[in-house]
Amino acid sequence: MDIAAATIDLHVHSNYSDGFLSPAEIVRAASQLQLYAVAISDHDNILGYTEAMKEGQQHPIHVVPAVELSCLWQGQEIHLLGYLFDPNNQALVSHCQQVCDQREQRAHKILKLLKKQGVSIGIELVKQFSGPGCIGRPHIAQVLIDEGYVFSFQEAFEKYLGENRSAFVEEQYIEIGPAIRLLKDAGGLAVLAHPGIYQWNELLPYCIKLELDGVEVMHPRHDFTLQNILTQIAESKNLVRTGGSDFHGRKYYEPTLGTMPVPAIWYTAMLDRVQSFHDSVHAEGEKIF
Repeated sequence: MDIAAATIDLHVHSNYSDGFLSPAEIVRAASQLQLYAVAISDHDNILGYTEAMKEGQQHPIHVVPAVELSCLWQGQEIHLLGYLFDPNNQALVSHCQQVCDQREQRAHKILKLLKKQGVSIGIELVKQFSGPGCIGRPHIAQVLIDEGYVFSFQEAFEKYLGENRSAFVEEQYIEIGPAIRLLKDAGGLAVLAHPGIYQWNELLPYCIKLELDGVEVMHPRHDFTLQNILTQIAESKNLVRTGGSDFHGRKYYEPTLGTMPVPAIWYTAMLDRVQSFHDSVHAEGEKIF
């Protein structure tokens, strides 16, 4: 495959978080689309990486270790993408497991609030949708739809699950600074996800001071003007650029896998940055995974 003409998708969600397809299905689909690389960046867990990597061995495609961490900045939820880390790093694995445990506890609290309102659904039904990954509000929303309590995800969140709604339970997040450090200590890259949906002109400089590695330039919610601005910042601040479709695989979600024409050469730049970091920390000649 000619890497100069190839494209990648570095922002994809599987059924290990709030996506619909399995990691193996995503890798197969990405290969059929002739993507050079794909990153399954599930929310706060890396449980699907083994399945994705195993499937990737059967196809001419690079499967990138990835995660999307939920963080806190000035009281606002912020998402941080991590790439090319050691998937066996104990600190990262422990953090993700802790988040999954907390989300299951939150799910129980949400179900209790729903029951008080005459909406009775069991945790086992929710787990049928969350599968082996972390339980999220979208899984509860899906059960509400299937059980006939609401007609859509939008109604589920507007009526019950959204912020300040009748069954909303606040979640605890890691601060953005420690999250960046967590990913870097795991040997990976810390990249600010879809900055266009935040007050990026304040957030991005703050993260750069915390040794952020990159910025997600291409995203369905970024227009060409913002992409150009973010590219200029990345070049001036020595940040790697990433991008992706933010694919979830549900019918209600518009962007599809490989929608954004992210250049594959951006991935090689990410590899170079990780290798450079590795060489500066470890003995010369030691190979990264």
